[in-house]
Amino acid sequence: MLARLCIIVFLFSSFTCAEKIQQDKQEIEVPEKYEGYSNHIRWFASLGVGGLYNCNIDNVFLDNYLSMGFIIPYSDRISHYFSLDFDSVFLNDWGKKRIDAMGYNTDQILTALQYRSSGGYALNLSINYNFGYSVFYAKGYRVEALGGIGLGGQFEFLFLNAMGGEAKKKNQSFLLNANLGIRNVFFENHAFDFMLKTNLLNTSQGIADYNGGFIFSFNYTFLKI
Repeated sequence: MLARLCIIVFLFSSFTCAEKIQQDKQEIEVPEKYEGYSNHIRWFASLGVGGLYNCNIDNVFLDNYLSMGFIIPYSDRISHYFSLDFDSVFLNDWGKKRIDAMGYNTDQILTALQYRSSGGYALNLSINYNFGYSVFYAKGYRVEALGGIGLGGQFEFLFLNAMGGEAKKKNQSFLLNANLGIRNVFFENHAFDFMLKTNLLNTSQGIADYNGGFIFSFNYTFLKI
């Protein structure tokens, strides 16, 4: 619930800010060619924090996000983003809600005990392409919608405490993600982003398999011209 509320507040504030600037700048004619547009390749880096939501167990895990890549501008409104993205997801007591939701027969209790007091981490690495379109721009500020696809892999390492004994479990999988986002750019080089990734394909059957869920992150991005 908290994650959804944060997403709604971010989107609302982005478009409210854009609308306010547009009202304040009505007397300024927006040039046919945006003054801040640069037609050469630019490098960028993003750093953020968010979460992995898995609807199968109705839980959210902490996610740290890092992205580095380059931008190929096409016009004053359109840009192509190519990046290498890294997500590190911390999985803490991820079986708790699954245990609470299970019944009380012997087989279910024994299964539930395998997930008690568990934890671990998942590392996602992917190559991404995103299409960027500026839905609003003015001098010193613009709002850009992002959408694209990512291809990569996932490594998952779990520590399980099953009936008093510790066990380790490793999962490796292939990832195919769909990406969506919104970027608020200030002073041409600085941006605050909201990014969303959801699986089109994940060959893993582990806890970090977020088929039916998503990874979200709030990021600061530096766009170096």
